[in-house]
Amino acid sequence: MEVQSQLLAKLLSGGSSTKDECKRICNAAARHLRREENIVALAAPVVVVGSLRGELQDLLTIFEISGPVPETSYLFLGDYAVSGPDPCGTLVLLLLLKARFPSRVTLLRGRHEQRQMTQVYGLHDACMRQFRSGGAEVWEAFCQCFDHMPIAAVVNEKIFCVHSGLAPEVETLEGFRHLDRHRDYGHEGPIADMLWSDPLEHVEGWVLAPKSSGYWFGEDITTEFLKANNLELMIRSKQLVVDGFAELHGGHCVTVFSSSNATFGNQAAVLHLDEDCNRTVQTFREAKQPDSEPRSADVPDHFALV
Repeated sequence: MEVQSQLLAKLLSGGSSTKDECKRICNAAARHLRREENIVALAAPVVVVGSLRGELQDLLTIFEISGPVPETSYLFLGDYAVSGPDPCGTLVLLLLLKARFPSRVTLLRGRHEQRQMTQVYGLHDACMRQFRSGGAEVWEAFCQCFDHMPIAAVVNEKIFCVHSGLAPEVETLEGFRHLDRHRDYGHEGPIADMLWSDPLEHVEGWVLAPKSSGYWFGEDITTEFLKANNLELMIRSKQLVVDGFAELHGGHCVTVFSSSNATFGNQAAVLHLDEDCNRTVQTFREAKQPDSEPRSADVPDHFALV
């Protein structure tokens, strides 16, 4: 515990970790992740954080404006280490916080927390650059953590939180609880659909997404799912929204995006839920960094961003 505290202080002050430290952190975090249920039951208050996309500085900004761990409880919605300037640092800090304060930090799986996706979007390359001959070991340790991350959370038994959306094969929370998540999720099946499918306006039912994995689904699907499971709201991330926060489907679904400057200076946001799940949106802009540039992704259609 003392070693974890010392390493946490080093990372929060801008230091970096060694290969062996990364592997120890991953092993410690994985022990907690594999014990969690597919759907984690959480009690408010909690701060919900959307896609970070490798922006360590945004993560540190969030802790500054929303409170440090463990004083503040956090729920992260995935996409931790993609495209940004410090994917390894972002992941290491999150996994260390999970290892050190497991009941105060919940890490859901996102679409990029998968081996093939890390090779397309740069985490593998970042590991090789930073850790050189030890890069493959660190990358594999990260991927083993991804395999055990839960796929959803429910706050106060009424708010459903997930990386992206729903799955046509699964209509109930109980159905999600029985899925085998402890593996690479692949490109098909209900877990892949949860991590890729997007809610859209002016769509009814389920529509196969034409240029990416998963589906588009309409307000009718969101309403039916919430009603069938005695829920009031769905919170998700995945898609970039320029203001960091957007409501859709009659206010029954909200998108939270927590990576600033992902595209030409977009605003980022986190969502605070108080004890009664009343919502407060907290927004922030990019903290200036050397050579900071907007990121874009030229990727195969199968992995197209929506």
